[in-house]
Amino acid sequence: MGRWKRLNSTSGNAAVAQWLNTPSILGSLIAALAFLIYIPTLGFEFVWDDQMQVVSNPLVLSWKMVPRALDSNLWYQLNATGPYYRPFFIIWSILNHSLFGFDTHGWHFLNVLLHAIATGLVFVFLRKLKAGNTIAALAALLFAIHPVHIEPVAWISSGSDSLATVLFLSTFLAYLNFRDAGRKYRVAWLLASFFTFACALLTKEMAITFPAMLFLYEWLFPRGDAVSETRGKLRTAVLIAVPYVLLAGAYLFQRGRVLHAVVQNSGDSINWLVMLQTIPIVVLHYLRILVLPIGLNGFYYTFPVYSILALRFLIPVFGCLAIAALIWYWSRRAGNPLILFFGLWLIVCLAPTLYLRTFPIGDYVRDRYLYLPSIGFVFLLAAALESLGRLEKLNRAPTLRYSLLAALSVAMIAGTISQQIYWTNDLLVFSRGHSQSPENNWATKYLGAALSRRGRPELAVTLLEEAIRKEPRDSYAAFTISMVYSRLGRTEEAKEELARAVALNPQYYLATSDGLTNRGIALSSLKQFGEAEECLRKAVQLEPESGDSHYYLGLVLLRTNRPAEAEQQFREAVAINSTALDLHWALGMSRQMQGDGAGALQEYQQELAYHPNNPNVAASERSLMN
Repeated sequence: MGRWKRLNSTSGNAAVAQWLNTPSILGSLIAALAFLIYIPTLGFEFVWDDQMQVVSNPLVLSWKMVPRALDSNLWYQLNATGPYYRPFFIIWSILNHSLFGFDTHGWHFLNVLLHAIATGLVFVFLRKLKAGNTIAALAALLFAIHPVHIEPVAWISSGSDSLATVLFLSTFLAYLNFRDAGRKYRVAWLLASFFTFACALLTKEMAITFPAMLFLYEWLFPRGDAVSETRGKLRTAVLIAVPYVLLAGAYLFQRGRVLHAVVQNSGDSINWLVMLQTIPIVVLHYLRILVLPIGLNGFYYTFPVYSILALRFLIPVFGCLAIAALIWYWSRRAGNPLILFFGLWLIVCLAPTLYLRTFPIGDYVRDRYLYLPSIGFVFLLAAALESLGRLEKLNRAPTLRYSLLAALSVAMIAGTISQQIYWTNDLLVFSRGHSQSPENNWATKYLGAALSRRGRPELAVTLLEEAIRKEPRDSYAAFTISMVYSRLGRTEEAKEELARAVALNPQYYLATSDGLTNRGIALSSLKQFGEAEECLRKAVQLEPESGDSHYYLGLVLLRTNRPAEAEQQFREAVAINSTALDLHWALGMSRQMQGDGAGALQEYQQELAYHPNNPNVAASERSLMN
């Protein structure tokens, strides 16, 4: 009986091993793990740029906006030109909105699903490159659980990185299938590769690195007559990359036409020399995050390097050169060009983010920019772990190898689960950024704004005054502190700061729908209702699809005792976003002021159905009963 149990157990283990060695099952399990560890994010709110990029963005409201998206920048309601041309990501957002409206659960679900798909594609891609099942599985596992991916997975606006990576890998896989396919399907695979590359370009700027990676792949893995001839390898690699380069050129032309510039520099950007001197320390910062992903946040600060004799230049330069030499030596020693290919992948795919002049001074590093480049890192780490198995001492002690992998996996999963919580809401995002990167002024002023919105204006004032001392010409800080002063009853200071904000950025506050809406809100808080109405009517005229403009115009009309006109504006806002906070409460107030108690009560109940804890409804219902 005991012998039968042992045999049955052995047979069961073999069956499990065989099951796990099935690529489709193994890849699916790793992708499922990528989804499972981010399940808590499904309950997260819209945070940070989500308000502008999703909630207040008229482009995401309807499929009829697609032609407009192709000819607009991502944040066109804030700025006529703007820095981002990402129409395919807008189309992705329209899909989200058509499925879920503004229910954050659905948006986060699709964001996490993108990460799971990207993880599965990493596994398929590495197997297609003949990296081996073990390395492919290890790399996909590390990609799934690495904490550096929290930002693009937990933050809806950063889903563009995940989507671009899915499209980038799909482009490469379609090309590899074209390379290997018989005559019957070659054209179809090539066209699919062109299509997904075009979509990737229209999703995020870093997709433009694909032709370079394709060139490197053809150079390192030549075919046919080009295998042993340098000139032949070069010619073949160039010819294969050319169609993709032409597509990238068409994208750059369209981008320049829409944005009026292919690349836009920040208003306070560093010069070319300082940028070149700063790049090594930025690269080292990215490598540090990959190797030691702790203290992750959205607001790192890297001081520019102003001298080539500074240790902050010399140490990173020698460090980067040493790492590059090590990867080259490892690739040669192992006889594995994939090691060199993925070492280059890491830096080439990161390259677009190293044009530091497009960022405000010091604000150069973002976790999300590592999503695509990190594929190179996880491959190298997986290859290093797999090579340990070939060391004689470790080969005799497999338990030690498995323990190392288990410890690394547990640490990464723990880091991912514990740090994703900081993306739950605005207050946590900005508090985390301010505590981890106090030098970053964006974190300071955003935290001040979040505290003000949550009814803590005294704390907000301290932070915003600190931010203004650091950057006296910052229009956002001036506008925000104006709103806080207004809430504190410091009316004259509020008026002064509002005027200063408008003077610092007249193009925004006087000529864009979003800027006019914000200015109208500020003027209304100062009881300057005539000017507020004028601003908000201009905002509605510029962008009829802006629910916020209609809503705040309705509030001004309500406060000037014009409930019927206010109701019309509120209903326009309901048609755009029926679940927005306070919208049905405002409609109820307009009905109540017109003497329709039953209609008002119905709207209040609708508001509570969407927002059960809204305190405004209770007060309004009491006034209705009285």
